[in-house]
Amino acid sequence: MPNGEVTLPAEVERDGITKPYLDANGFVLVTVPQYATKKIGDVIEAFFGISLPGAISIGNVTVTDTAVPVTFNLTAAQVGTEEGEKELWYTLMDRKGNKSLPSAYKKTNVSLTDPPEGLLPPNIPLFDDDTLPKLVDLADARMPLGIGILAEYDNYIADRDEIEVTVDGILLPAQRINGFPFYVNVPYSALAKDSLGEKTITTSYQIKRGTVRHPLTPLTKNIVVDLRRPGPGEGEENPNPDLDLVTVQGQGGNGPNVLTEDDKDQTVSVTAQVFDGVKDGDVATLIWKGVEVTAAQGGVIELDGTETDDLEWTVEWEVVDEGGNGNPLPVSYKLTNPDLNENEEFSLPQDVDVYIRPGVAPEVRFQHMDPDLTLLNCQSLRADAVLGKCAEALVAGGEPELKGKTLACTYQGYSDSAGTTVKPGTKYEFNYSPSDQEVDDGFIIKVRYQELLATQSAWGEISYVVKIDGRDVTSSHFVRVHMVGGTGTPCPI
Repeated sequence: MPNGEVTLPAEVERDGITKPYLDANGFVLVTVPQYATKKIGDVIEAFFGISLPGAISIGNVTVTDTAVPVTFNLTAAQVGTEEGEKELWYTLMDRKGNKSLPSAYKKTNVSLTDPPEGLLPPNIPLFDDDTLPKLVDLADARMPLGIGILAEYDNYIADRDEIEVTVDGILLPAQRINGFPFYVNVPYSALAKDSLGEKTITTSYQIKRGTVRHPLTPLTKNIVVDLRRPGPGEGEENPNPDLDLVTVQGQGGNGPNVLTEDDKDQTVSVTAQVFDGVKDGDVATLIWKGVEVTAAQGGVIELDGTETDDLEWTVEWEVVDEGGNGNPLPVSYKLTNPDLNENEEFSLPQDVDVYIRPGVAPEVRFQHMDPDLTLLNCQSLRADAVLGKCAEALVAGGEPELKGKTLACTYQGYSDSAGTTVKPGTKYEFNYSPSDQEVDDGFIIKVRYQELLATQSAWGEISYVVKIDGRDVTSSHFVRVHMVGGTGTPCPI
């Protein structure tokens, strides 16, 4: 009876049946192990494939010397062109014609493409590009850190090759490589494994093609990681939900987290419950509308680790004034400890309602006004591919708050110079969403001639409403309109 798997050359045992091996040798030597009942006249037949019945016979040998191992040459032609995991096994038949069951199946992978070559060690931009000393810090880990391949390697196969990254012994799921450079995001937990303290860990990768990995020995790079930072928790979440929100209180009589003109020119108190694990050397820096508040402005508290009461910043009014209106306007703080490292921990932002001066929208003005009569008339009209003839109004550029916003625009005709009596049929409402470039440089909104014609010889106003700093603000231009010719007929268009 067969008593064991066939054996293969050491390189094939290790790498499977590969194209380079077949190109170099032409065949794979398959050796049948010795068995106790071996007799002269036994017939041994070997098979290759995926079990029965789809396998092929790679030959049969009649035993003539029981001391000589029985071998078969599995040729490149017999291997064929199908890749993947295959099996090798054999059967015995004695001189009386009694045939055995199949031997144990020897599994081997078949890879018939040229293997990846020219592979370089892992590329880790957030580590490789650092100034000395190179370090993966808290900000890098939260990005998250990317590990991968900078440029295409030799023999890359787009629809098959995957990359398998290992970080500090943790194998990450393989990902299909769909272009270069290609990176795998490393979860924070892999970098924080065992310790948040400064440590050197090993990263590596292999190219996985089918079930074969290239190169046999992973390509490695050691990196230094330091995730220590002030504040509670493990540091994965940013901002840190374990840090309490601040409370903002002015001196003008408003409730918490509300500032108005009544608070003007007075200091503002910002408080937060002291966090767990406070230690000597921790520094709490206030952040007002995305800008760090300086120590001179009352925005920095240096801690010694004995604090049990609330943290309190006494902020100069200039900070509020420079931040302007906002609803909501975010106020938060960050923690650092320069004695430890440069890592930063952030609190969630508190939404503060700040309305300390009237909001101002960029000016809108009709263009091409009659220079002699200072009115909007027939010669003010311009051609438009969609609207036909129309009047143009310029919205001034330079207000970044308009980016990503939609303007609710209105043209309204009036019978009187005070703009109190509307003319029926002259109201025209439309929306306009400027591009970022238009917001920077200024842009045109257009009023159709039909509404201007309905105004005839009277007055008209172009206006728009948009949210700036969380509140609706309006800009408008009121003008004299004369949309009839000298004989009282419509403009010739």
